Amino acid sequence: MDGISIGNEHLRVDVRQAEGLQWLVFQVRDAGGHWMDVAVTGARAPVSIWQAERRAVSESPEVIWAPAGGDDFQRNAGGWDRAEVERNELVLTRSVAVPADAGPLLETRIRLDGECGVQVRSRVRTAAAIRLARCMHHVWLAPGGRLKRFCEPLDFAWLPNLHRSEDHICADHFFRAPAAIAMARGCHVALLPDLALMEADAPVPLALDLRIEGTGLEAPRLSFGFCASEPDGHVYFRSDPDLAPVLENRVLTCGFRLWFGQEETSGQVVDRVVQWQWRTYGHPLLKEPEPQVIPFRQYGTRYVFRHELPASIRKVERRGLECAGIDNPRRRGAQFHAWENDLHVGYGLRHYAGRLDNTMLRETSQGILNLFVDTPRTEGAFPCIFNFDEGVWEGSLFWTARSADWRRGFDTAAMSVSAWWLLQWVQDFPDLDREPLLELLTAYCDFLVGNQLESGAIPTYFDADLDPMPPLKESATTAIAGAVLASAANLLLNPLYTRAAMRAGYFIAEHAIPRLRFDDFETFYSCSPKPVDAVDYWSGLPPHTNLSIQWACDMYLELWKRTREELWLEHGTHMLNILSLYQQVWNPVHLPGHLFGGFGVMNTDGEWNDGRQARFVSTYGAWYLATGRTEYLERAVAACRASFALMDIRENHLNGINTVEMPDHGLHLGYAPENIHHSGRDTGYGWSGMNWSAAGGLAASAWLERHLGSVFLDVARRIAHGIDGMRVEVLSWTEGRVELALASSLRDLTHPYNGPRDIVLRAGGWQWMDEDPDDLELVVNGEELGVIEAELLQAGLVLTLDG
Repeated sequence: MDGISIGNEHLRVDVRQAEGLQWLVFQVRDAGGHWMDVAVTGARAPVSIWQAERRAVSESPEVIWAPAGGDDFQRNAGGWDRAEVERNELVLTRSVAVPADAGPLLETRIRLDGECGVQVRSRVRTAAAIRLARCMHHVWLAPGGRLKRFCEPLDFAWLPNLHRSEDHICADHFFRAPAAIAMARGCHVALLPDLALMEADAPVPLALDLRIEGTGLEAPRLSFGFCASEPDGHVYFRSDPDLAPVLENRVLTCGFRLWFGQEETSGQVVDRVVQWQWRTYGHPLLKEPEPQVIPFRQYGTRYVFRHELPASIRKVERRGLECAGIDNPRRRGAQFHAWENDLHVGYGLRHYAGRLDNTMLRETSQGILNLFVDTPRTEGAFPCIFNFDEGVWEGSLFWTARSADWRRGFDTAAMSVSAWWLLQWVQDFPDLDREPLLELLTAYCDFLVGNQLESGAIPTYFDADLDPMPPLKESATTAIAGAVLASAANLLLNPLYTRAAMRAGYFIAEHAIPRLRFDDFETFYSCSPKPVDAVDYWSGLPPHTNLSIQWACDMYLELWKRTREELWLEHGTHMLNILSLYQQVWNPVHLPGHLFGGFGVMNTDGEWNDGRQARFVSTYGAWYLATGRTEYLERAVAACRASFALMDIRENHLNGINTVEMPDHGLHLGYAPENIHHSGRDTGYGWSGMNWSAAGGLAASAWLERHLGSVFLDVARRIAHGIDGMRVEVLSWTEGRVELALASSLRDLTHPYNGPRDIVLRAGGWQWMDEDPDDLELVVNGEELGVIEAELLQAGLVLTLDG
């Protein structure tokens, strides 16, 4: 087989063989024009670390199988029986049994994909009845052909789900935006599963893997293929031959892409991965209205404002003020926490109070703000839970701060998320009495500046005397504190806040970004507990959660706004791309429910469509407004739509969005679980409170409407975006005159919404051209609206479309 290859001027794939084994070598051209090995599927390697003698090792493809009715599993690995080139495709075939049809038959086709990539399509055929436990392809990162742990430690690595034991595997349960990436010594390999080839009821699930330990060749190994697995712990998946199903006369097909390269940064590689995923899967789905089934505000007027809000809100008088909070008894009251935060929900209530001229919403949102203002301050620090039953403030949520002093102490993550959303209120609601709110923000920022460590970190927990406590003293919690400082610096122009925010930014860049060590409270103290110094022994990756990744995105954007230094934009873009690897870029065929656009949580848990997706909407939206990158706007819209996809409502059921029936179905109309498929395919749904239910989605849709409208005109690119269930076409755009065709895409649903639409049309993008806003002459659906002043276009033009 030597001498068989495919390639172009950038990439070459060679077949090698020795001692009866075959493997592939992937080569790229280096800067000098010479071919250099980047990755292999086998090699001649030392027999052991104590011996110089070398032997041929070929571990791909790896097949574990047994005859039907037995458990005598065989492991077969060692290349292919035949290799040939057909129409620029490398075709590899192999049988693992004698006679051949007594076991699985493998065919793998490899073709070039772009400059430095290949597309792999693998087919497994079974004639006789067998049990198939595994059929996986492996590729090892081998810069310059070097193995022997040459790549350790990896410069960058990514895997959606970690290992807690050797038999753990990243199962397709975690295929939200699946990729495995390994970088070392200036070279990288990225593996991207082909989601279009996944089957709804595949008898053997797919799996992805990345290992640096126990790989057979003392090099980082990326893997993909079929692997029988099941949930194990919270939440990992274990592979086990005993789980292998019986297959007879079946053909299983899967595919993936491999990208190779050198002299690129991790930021460049991840950026290419997430852009490709969105362009291939996400962008086409966004053209359809699902999972949105009614206009955003009607999720409130039909359901949340009628049912969940009245049942959840609790009022109390504090110091002569009428206060209100979302009472969550299981979490000891109203939450101003890093998870559930009433200021976030209150933001949405205040917006819709104005849009609907609704007194109840206005009074409730003001009551929430009053309750937050009531928090007792200790040198700027404040408690974050109001216990209605006892009429007292408590430091933080009892189980997330159990390693500290949750009753009397202070939690920087909770305080900073509250301060962040107070900043959103101050900036977005001009009718507020800002002076007392700015005093609270200033006092808290002074507290952060005064307690910043020499490293630039800001401790997570403080005791009642404001002494830092050991848990998470120097951690990724610093990112949200830095975000608050940078945003406050932009608002108040305080140089002390700017310097402190920059120090926080440098700390996150050194502490968290290189190994993605985003170690906030949720990583260790939530439902997926683990030691604070935990690391995945088999991949070398640390656990992390995406809340602090989002916080870093917010911090770096605010730092860039304040300083215009490209360093902050570079860090922030990388962090936003990492966050995007948690977004569900497709509607998975193997899990029930319409799940496009939602988010997972961390690399050691299994949630889909988690309530935090509503929080991420404003982050992506703000990045779009700052950079003009359309993908960010689209991701924000997708996340907002997903925030309503789990609601127990008739419209969702009729349109096939979900089959969720909450406990006391009918009494809890419009309620939504915090997430779905948390530990596998969920059959029960847990409601954890109004914040993580659809009320968070209403806060997200409120932010979108205030900043981007229902339809947004990008004047820089002369394009328009439908946001709130809208379809928009630019018919013409000449100097100063725009003709649009607008329609509700919700009419295209199986069970359509045909009512009239009150929409907000906004325009923006002059800032990306460094131009002053200008008036536009608008024609909408053939109706001449005349010249609209730029100020009104930016503030939002309200239009009514007939049903």
